[in-house]
Amino acid sequence: MFLLILLNLLYASTFLFTKIGMNFSQPVFMTGVRMLIGGIISLCIYKQFYYRRTDISSITKKQWILIGCLSFTNIYLCNILEVWGLQYLSVGKAAFFYNLSPFFSALFAYFLFSEYMTWQKWLGLSLGFLGFLPIFMEPGSVVDTTMKIGFFSLADVAMLGAAIVSILGWTIMRLLLKQKSFSAFLLNGITMTSGSLLCFLHALCFESQPFVQPGMMYSFIQVALLIALFKHVIANNLNAYLLTKYTTTLIAFFSFTASLFAALFGILFLGESISGYFIMSVVCVFTGLMIFYQEELRQGYITK
Repeated sequence: MFLLILLNLLYASTFLFTKIGMNFSQPVFMTGVRMLIGGIISLCIYKQFYYRRTDISSITKKQWILIGCLSFTNIYLCNILEVWGLQYLSVGKAAFFYNLSPFFSALFAYFLFSEYMTWQKWLGLSLGFLGFLPIFMEPGSVVDTTMKIGFFSLADVAMLGAAIVSILGWTIMRLLLKQKSFSAFLLNGITMTSGSLLCFLHALCFESQPFVQPGMMYSFIQVALLIALFKHVIANNLNAYLLTKYTTTLIAFFSFTASLFAALFGILFLGESISGYFIMSVVCVFTGLMIFYQEELRQGYITK
């Protein structure tokens, strides 16, 4: 369980570093740079230590299609939605949206794989979704995007989309890891490198230049390296390794701790505060998660 806590501590720190990095550069360009760095490092590690584990020429057309889907969902689309939403939200609130991951994971399993859902699971899911209402009602803590859909700001919608495509991406990753003895470093290296190219194309088309603020290149490189190391090299590969040991649902359950770590980092380093809306959502979502998790244990889908 220590590795699950470490994983979410690393993910939480990247929200802080990304928020800081936005002071130095355009967000999508920074995303492309950090993913390119992470992808190259992952491929180098694969080449050095895992080269004989997977013969790239033996990868089938269907598997390449899945790898392409993984690049688009878990690397490009998830990160683009995340960095856009993070511009307008506190790091704690932004990270909190990923607490929806286990609920979406369960719904994917129900609709795609016909996994049995008990009334206790439906209760946990319902409480979890209702628990997000208070935090959706919370006013934007950084900048009001002025565009809302009911209680939802566009930043909320973007982070919600990031949480959905993230769990979809990790489901594809788990499927690939079970199909073939892929190295996680190979999969992450390929998807991050190709995903970074999509980010650069996005930045070229939609972001203003210069991509890095004048006089900020050194600070930009420092932040990009930290995020690449913590998230794309250590955390993503650790997540892929843990997918071979635990279910997606259990890993998603522990992602709850990332929002708490992120909120703490926001208080300590960015001067952000925790609102009553946030606390209400934390209590309600955690209750729903516990009900759902205990039922997963009883059904035998996961083990302690």
